[in-house]
Amino acid sequence: MESEKWRSFDLKELERQYSCSQWSHRMPASEVLPSHIEFIKEKSDEAKSCIDCELGIKIGDAERHKLDIFGQKTAAKDAPILVYIHGGYWQLLGRELSSYMVKPIVKMGGIVCPIGYSIAPYGTMEQIVDEVKKSVAYVLKLAKDRGSRGVYVSGHSAGGHLTAMMLTVDWQAESVDSSLLKGVFPVSGVYDLRPLVHTSVNEPLKMTEESAQKISPAFLTNNIIKFNRNRVIKMFIAEHDSEEFHRQGEEFYNALKSAGLTISNEVIPDTDHFDVIAKLAEDDYYIIKEIIKTMGLTVD
Repeated sequence: MESEKWRSFDLKELERQYSCSQWSHRMPASEVLPSHIEFIKEKSDEAKSCIDCELGIKIGDAERHKLDIFGQKTAAKDAPILVYIHGGYWQLLGRELSSYMVKPIVKMGGIVCPIGYSIAPYGTMEQIVDEVKKSVAYVLKLAKDRGSRGVYVSGHSAGGHLTAMMLTVDWQAESVDSSLLKGVFPVSGVYDLRPLVHTSVNEPLKMTEESAQKISPAFLTNNIIKFNRNRVIKMFIAEHDSEEFHRQGEEFYNALKSAGLTISNEVIPDTDHFDVIAKLAEDDYYIIKEIIKTMGLTVD
């Protein structure tokens, strides 16, 4: 179980701990998110303009429950696939802005699938988790049909939470080949959602502490340990993420490490909550090289 340290904060401090823009060392808080969105949009548009892609593949009935596939036509049949789950505190951003990491991976022979989900207030938290699960199941079936060597899942912030939630799923019960899910890469994730109930983040999410706990990976570690003995979990976090993000990551890592899972948790120097993920657009960035290596693609 996660520690209760957050309960000692007053509401102002709790808000600060989970206001990611407040912790950037690069620019004023008011500029961080607009700058991030501008950058990831530019890099995502660039990927769409020069890499083969199938956009807006419908997975479910909800308008945002779609995914994109990059590099499928040019990749080898057995190419590994990366599923990417965007962040935005379950209420911002979308798959349309989530292909900025495509070029380095496709260049090395991989396939990338950014997925969308019904951000709040269009979808509940439970619906979001279910939609992501169905999208990952779709990719696992695609991988089986192609003869892929494996599927990997990565996500940032809220997407890090959703990535970790995929570790709680009994994929065999979902009628997919669970052996194809080889590993995950959560980046600056949230693993205990209860503290957010008392912040402005929760206004469109409408979680209670009870509902938040039910979809918090930190409280679902028994299933994670049961289902992921043979998977690789590589966690990353920005040096300039908040103390609470660091605490959550460390406690989640320690719970799984002590149970014998194959897991690492690395702090990325000189990054904040936003450029720690935006730098995936760069060929020589540490995390992208780790993803490429773990997927079994050759690094020059």
